[in-house]
Parts: sequence; C-alpha cells; structure tokens
Amino acid sequence: MLSSLVYTSLATVPFPHHDLFDLLEKARATNQTLDVTGMLLYKDGAFMQALEGEEAVVEKLADKISHDPHHTSYFVCSRQHLDRRQFPDWSMGFADLDAAAAGANTAGYSDFMRQPLTREAIERDPTIVNRLLLMFRN
Repeated sequence: MLSSLVYTSLATVPFPHHDLFDLLEKARATNQTLDVTGMLLYKDGAFMQALEGEEAVVEKLADKISHDPHHTSYFVCSRQHLDRRQFPDWSMGFADLDAAAAGANTAGYSDFMRQPLTREAIERDPTIVNRLLLMFRN
C-alpha cells in the first residue's frame, strides 16, 4: 500500500549549505534504491521531510532517520495512505527556506514563510505541513 509520512526534526549542529547538498545527494541515492519519493525543507536548523512509497519501506526508512544522531526532536506530523504520489518525479525535492528568505524582499516576505518548522508551530497550525509541501511541489 502506498503511504506518506511527514516529519520534522532539529539539526544537532548547524548545516552549512554544502552539507545540506551532501545530505540531499545521499537521500536521493537511498530513495531511488528504495523507490521512495518526497520533499525536504530546511529552515533555521529545522527539517521537514515528506517520504512516500510502499508503507513498510517508508516506515523502516523513517525509523532509521529518527535514530540519526544529526538531528533531534523527531516528530511525525502526518501519516496517511495515498492513491498516488504527490512527488512522483522527485527522489527528493529540496528547498532551503533560509536561502529563500535571504533572497526575498523582507518587507514583502510572507509571514507564513517565517513560521518555524517545529513541533510546537505545527501543533498550533497543522495546515502548515500541507501548505508548505504543496507550495514547493508546484
């Protein structure tokens, strides 16, 4: 059965831009092997990642990620069954929201994009998850 899992976590150490791309390349290679697709967002030391694929594969990968020492405060925001993939062409799409904010006109930058990718923010407004992922999918 096709499923999706979205989680957030906090980096235990700062991730410079080149480290993010190293992480992304490893994730893409792993995901291609496992037939997993998805999206990774990074902002202010926090990650939000959507994983989609066969349920058992996604759950096993998510469990492995949850024990990775590079991050903490792992929190599953969403878990659902899918009729079709939301990110069918992406072994792992990526957006660095810090870079997007830095390149944006601060006065015109959406307050929505200033939201932290933390458990607390998502529990206050669970729609953040889908809105962010859909924004960058398109």
